[in-house]
Amino acid sequence: MTPRNARATRAARLTELLRGRTVGYALGLGTVAALVGGAAVHSPLLMLAAPVAVVALVLGLALHAAATRAASDFFTAFADGHGFVYYRDWELPPLTPLLGAGDRRSFEHFMTGPLDPDHAAAGCALGLYTYEERGGTDDDANARWRSHHFTTCVVDMEEAIVMFPALFLQRRRDLVGHLTEEEWLNRHGRQVVELESVEFGRRYELLADGGLDRLALRELFCPSFIVFLAEHPLAPSFEYRAGTLVVYVRGRLTDAGSLNLLLDATRRIAARLREEAAERPRTALQT
Repeated sequence: MTPRNARATRAARLTELLRGRTVGYALGLGTVAALVGGAAVHSPLLMLAAPVAVVALVLGLALHAAATRAASDFFTAFADGHGFVYYRDWELPPLTPLLGAGDRRSFEHFMTGPLDPDHAAAGCALGLYTYEERGGTDDDANARWRSHHFTTCVVDMEEAIVMFPALFLQRRRDLVGHLTEEEWLNRHGRQVVELESVEFGRRYELLADGGLDRLALRELFCPSFIVFLAEHPLAPSFEYRAGTLVVYVRGRLTDAGSLNLLLDATRRIAARLREEAAERPRTALQT
């Protein structure tokens, strides 16, 4: 049975760890060492405080380990249930602006497999993606890293590469003008495309390379597709560039329902790109 989310087995994993020898030895030896150290410096206060600190440290490490194991339980079971292959971590080349953002990048709980169970040839890669930005200069030893977390579904699909060489659907700026996806997306040579939908316009901003066929773009975003995106509970964004589709949401999705919603959104977006790419050549021949 697949756990509902990445926290479902945390209590069981913590109990397992607390009953294990490793935690028992750490508590016993650590407490004794703390008492001996306090006695050696003739400090009654240290003899009282140090064992408490040891217990707090060991319990904190056990909680972290339990959370890590619970997350692995969930994602491994989710991958098995969807016919995916599970990898604890992974790296992908910078195929789109998001996948190349920041100074370093990583994937956790990376899964690969069929996007559509009825079409096994159409594969995808689902995982928790993080890019990090380094503050200060390269020579600054105390520079801090700022992390940005996403859940992404990556699809290799070249069918629409000629029709849509570069297409970006991102969340619109918030009311006070804070940047969202635009933090990594270079706007140079790209144009904002307005669609006739108020709800869609409130949620998204659509950008495309300057030379893209505007008629094809408006036919891609047909009314039903616009409604689907405007009303989707996850508000998924996507990038399509150089034959790679990345559908993403900000933050880490760690429950089965949300991950299935992201997979469903990816299927719909990929299918719409394929449909329009296949339709346009036929339309050109007819005209």
